[in-house]
Amino acid sequence: MHKMLQMAVKRIIGDKVLLGLVIVGMLGIFVGAFCGDDPAEKKTAPPQHQAAAQTAPAGGQTTAQLPKPAAPPALDTGLATDFVRWWISNAMDFQQRTAHASHVEAFKWMDPPAAAAFQQNYWTPAFEAGVVSGQVVAAFQPINVQAEAQNPDGTVVVGVTGSLVIQQNGQPYTNQISTDFLVRKDKGGVRIASLYNRQLAAAPAPPPVAAVPTDGAAAPYGAPQSYGAGAPQY
Repeated sequence: MHKMLQMAVKRIIGDKVLLGLVIVGMLGIFVGAFCGDDPAEKKTAPPQHQAAAQTAPAGGQTTAQLPKPAAPPALDTGLATDFVRWWISNAMDFQQRTAHASHVEAFKWMDPPAAAAFQQNYWTPAFEAGVVSGQVVAAFQPINVQAEAQNPDGTVVVGVTGSLVIQQNGQPYTNQISTDFLVRKDKGGVRIASLYNRQLAAAPAPPPVAAVPTDGAAAPYGAPQSYGAGAPQY
């Protein structure tokens, strides 16, 4: 057997044509083994562009969901009502000795637009001067303070009704007050965000109330107007 192999090798080496055919055949086997496609791999591996389309979300966004923004803190309706009840004890204080300080305190708990609207309608500089000087006597008597609605953003609408009596030169004038206060809660506490006068939105304004300006001449005070801060949400 060994001698036969030696003789076959010698014959192949001696015959150049046969040797070339053997070399070409071996090269073909070698190239086919390393460059041939794997049928199993063809069936299971998708093309690169298909794989990218399956894994990449639309718009180039990441597959991880973004965290939802935290909902605003909901304000308890009872707390909002108690706050407004305390707040109007300052905002509607028309006593000669305490009115100025009470209104300064009330304005601290209001957003600037609400404070400007309240001052324009209920605490103008001329009216304040008349109360502080004693030329105008006024008193507010609350009738009802209650929560009317709670909005999806956590704010609460608190309705206030009452009577505002203003007296000058012995003649009293009575205004019926029906106002909604939008109360919000933030890190600093509870605040008045806006105001809306329901009475004036539903009916004509009552006759103007007379008052004494700082120069002592008679001049009319206009009745409260609808608030520029806009109606609260419901």
